[in-house]
This record gives sequence, structure tokens and C-alpha cells, in this order.
Amino acid sequence: MYGLTLGKRYLLPGIDYQVTPGSGSIEGKYKIRRISERDLLQSKRYDRLMQQHFQGQVVQLCYRQQYADSLRNRLSNFKQRAKAAAYIVPAFDKLTWHISTKPLYYSEIQLKSTYFAQTNSDIQLKIDAEYLQNYETRNVVGYISGAVVPDSFVVFTAHYDHLGRMGSDVYIPGANDNASGIAMLLNLAKHYSQHKPYYTVLFIAFSGEELGLLGSKHYVHNAPFDLKKIKFLVNTDIVGTGNEGITVVNATEFPHQFQHLQQINQRQQYLPLIKQRGKAANSDHHWFYERQVPCFFIYTMGGIKAYHDIYDRAGTLPLSHFVPLCRLLIDFADGLAPRDE
Repeated sequence: MYGLTLGKRYLLPGIDYQVTPGSGSIEGKYKIRRISERDLLQSKRYDRLMQQHFQGQVVQLCYRQQYADSLRNRLSNFKQRAKAAAYIVPAFDKLTWHISTKPLYYSEIQLKSTYFAQTNSDIQLKIDAEYLQNYETRNVVGYISGAVVPDSFVVFTAHYDHLGRMGSDVYIPGANDNASGIAMLLNLAKHYSQHKPYYTVLFIAFSGEELGLLGSKHYVHNAPFDLKKIKFLVNTDIVGTGNEGITVVNATEFPHQFQHLQQINQRQQYLPLIKQRGKAANSDHHWFYERQVPCFFIYTMGGIKAYHDIYDRAGTLPLSHFVPLCRLLIDFADGLAPRDE
């Protein structure tokens, strides 16, 4: 349960502020103690700051976005030394929610810049936090047997987990990230249920992606078949737009397959652009790539910018190039079969 009142104004969770994941519980009314940007940036002032006491206080850390990276270590060291009850930190461009595998010994509130200059008032906080350890979830796997070579695989993957709720009232829908990828998986499964594939087509919906690619890591380390049997794997994560085309992670690692993808698109004009990118450990393809499985991670570009927030919902997702991308993936997968058979 979450609640924040600044002076006499009740702020809206997910819109005006958010609680940093991993935060501890706190309840009560506090005077805000402001720490200036100069106190954080200037070494002598910072050293004096580190000698002061902040236990049981709510501390506001004031700094501009341009200094966020350079202050990272100082902020971390200060929090460890100060042991305040809670910290207020600036949320610059937008509120971006995530989840954590580690509990914090303090509470932290990310406050929109609109209200950050208005924190001379008292603050009323109520944060009830619970750390769920060893939470169990599952990957979901399905397949359609190949008509010609059933013991080799083309694999399509996506992650079905997202970020859940912040308290009882704030829901992070995850329409683009990554209900769109799961929808692509289901569309592909429907197609191949009606059109028998050359190779067996495997569909894997992973959990635990947002916590650090945990579902795909577990699958790769406990694969029910030899991963060398995979002809190619395509991971779809954030595929709900596309008016500016797609980006293909691992394009530089598998240039022959990337050229194949480009040639199909040039012939069929499915998408306005296919942009190449190098390897990156940023989605569920990563663990397969680490095991030498040829793979792409594809995401769309353009359209809405909602990401890890309350605005990534189905009603605003354009799906402008969803069907053309699906057709491109089908043509790509079918083109992996030998041409002389």
C-alpha cells in the first residue's frame, strides 16, 4: 500500500511519484531535510555531509540530470553512511518502473520534477512493502512437429512476465513490453497449426525476463533437447509499433541470415526499414547466443514511447506493422528450409 502527501496535496502514485523497487516500509509525517547539489558535488562539502547524522529522517537529494551519472558513487556511499529512513530523489524525464531482486534497508521515492522544488512542506508517507523471496513461476512451451525434419527446430520466443503493480492501485500493463511479443507468438502458432512447417517450430513464452532474463537462462541450462538442433531462433520483445521499421539485434553476428531477412523485406515491402545492431544481452535471446545458437532479437521502432509505466496499455498501442512483421517472420522461417527439397 502506498500513499504520499506533500504539504496538503495528495500526490498520485505512478503519475507524480513512484517508490523505488526494493524499498522498505515507512509510515509517518516528516520534515524534509534537503541536500543541495553543491553539497553533493563539492568534495569538502560532501566530506562534511558524510559526518552528519540522518537516522530517522527523510532526506531529499537535489541534483540535475546532467550530474546523475557522475554522482552515482557518491549517492550510494552517502545512503550507506547516512542510514536515513527515506530518500527523495528526482525523476527526470519520466517515471520508469522496474523490479528488484534485492531489498533495500530504506525507502526511496522518485518524485517528478514538477513537485521537486515544492518540498519545503512536511511529507506524509505510508509505504507497506513486502519482499517475496523464492517466488516460483514457469516458462510455457509448445511446438508443432515438422513435416520433413521433425528433430530440428525453428524457435520463436517472447516473455510473458512484466512488472505487475506498485501497491493496489498502480498497474503497469506492459502492452508493448511484452504482450505484443506474446501476441506475435500466438499468431505464429496459429499460422503453423494450419500450415505444416518443414522443421519443428517451437514456441517458448518465458517468465522472469524483467528480473534479469531468468526464465530463458533456466531453459537454456535445462534444455530438453540438444540446442545444436536449433536452426534459428527469433525473439520478439516490444513489437507493437513499426512505423519506423525494426531493429535486429545480432544482425552483425549472423550476416547471412540478416541478408536473407533484408532480401525478403525488399521483395515484399513489409517494413519501411530493417536496422542492424550488434550483440546485446538485453532480452531472452542472450542465453541462447551464449550457447552458440544462431538467433535474432527483433523489436519495432517508432510510435508510442511508453515503456515500463502506466501508459503502456493496449488502447494506445498502434500495432501499425504487426501483421507485416508476422508475415516477414513466416517467410524468414520458411526460407530456412533447403531449397532443393
